[in-house]
Amino acid sequence: MDLAQTGFRIAQRQEQAGRLELDRRPDERRGQELPPVADGKGQPILWWASGFGTLIPKCGFGTNFTTDLSRFDLATGRRVLIDNGRPASGQTTETDNLYAMAIGGRYLYLRQNFRGTSMIDLGTSQHWRISAVYRRHDGGGWHSPINYAQGDGGKVRAPSTPACTAGRVAPIIANGRLYFTETFAVTCAETDQ
Repeated sequence: MDLAQTGFRIAQRQEQAGRLELDRRPDERRGQELPPVADGKGQPILWWASGFGTLIPKCGFGTNFTTDLSRFDLATGRRVLIDNGRPASGQTTETDNLYAMAIGGRYLYLRQNFRGTSMIDLGTSQHWRISAVYRRHDGGGWHSPINYAQGDGGKVRAPSTPACTAGRVAPIIANGRLYFTETFAVTCAETDQ
């Protein structure tokens, strides 16, 4: 795959430092940059345009292509597939609606305001939904352990507050807890185990 399709390009090689300098360019065709995350081995994971995703299932509509998550080989500048033999079933994307990312051990956390927070085990492709504002919204079902309101047709709506920071904000993992923002709250979640 051509490196230019990744949302990154090699700007220059610094031979003395022995590393590649990457020049980020806007992603999602809307001018918003979505930075990569580094896994536990220091390898960057980033969004790639692809016709054949291995970790993320194909986009639901609007294109023959999809957005997939893969590692970036710093030595060669090539894509390294995260292929566990199956995609992370249940994880949805659209080419103009990607997620901010965070790493916690072997888990990749994905976050966007509309679809909420989810988690993928990078070693098995197992997928879990963590949160979504509404249980039903915009014709879709977002059944998660954390939902704040029923949504479409429901009488209870999520509270509205003054405008907050726009854009995609990755979850934060600290002291065994997961923190993420909604437009109306900061949520702290922890496991019962």
